[in-house]
Amino acid sequence: PYTTLFRSGIVYNPLPKPPLPVMNLGEGSILAQSLFVQTTWVNSKGCESSASPVNGQLLPNLSSVTVLPAAAGPQAPATATGWNLYASSTDANLELQNMSPIRLGSSWQLPARGLVSGAAPSSGQRPDLYITLSKRILRG
Repeated sequence: PYTTLFRSGIVYNPLPKPPLPVMNLGEGSILAQSLFVQTTWVNSKGCESSASPVNGQLLPNLSSVTVLPAAAGPQAPATATGWNLYASSTDANLELQNMSPIRLGSSWQLPARGLVSGAAPSSGQRPDLYITLSKRILRG
C-alpha cells in the first residue's frame, strides 16, 4: 500500500488580520520624520494575529501622531482582548512598541523620545492542535 500523510493545524479561536491602521496627526513636539506602523490583534491567551498592512506617513516638524487599529476606531473581533503596535522609520523591520497589549478602544501615541527596539511581528497565530490525516491507496 501507498500512504500519504497530511498535517493540518486547527485554531480554536482564530484572530483575523487587522485592516490598515489609521494614523492621526496633530500638533506636538515630534520632529519631522517618517513613520510606518502595523497592528496585530491579541487574545486572552496571548496569541497574536498576522500583522495588518503597513501604513506610513511623513510627519511634519513639531507634530504628534496617534494610531488606531481600524478605520472607524478599534473594531476588534470578538476573540480579541487587545492589540499590539509595530513601528519603524522605514517600511521594513518594524518593531513592537508596547510592553503589553494595548486595551481595546485605546490608541497608541508616538512618545517624544521616539521609537523603542522590540520584537518583529510574528507570522500569525499558531495552531492550538495539529491533526494528521492519512490517505492509503491499496494496490492489489
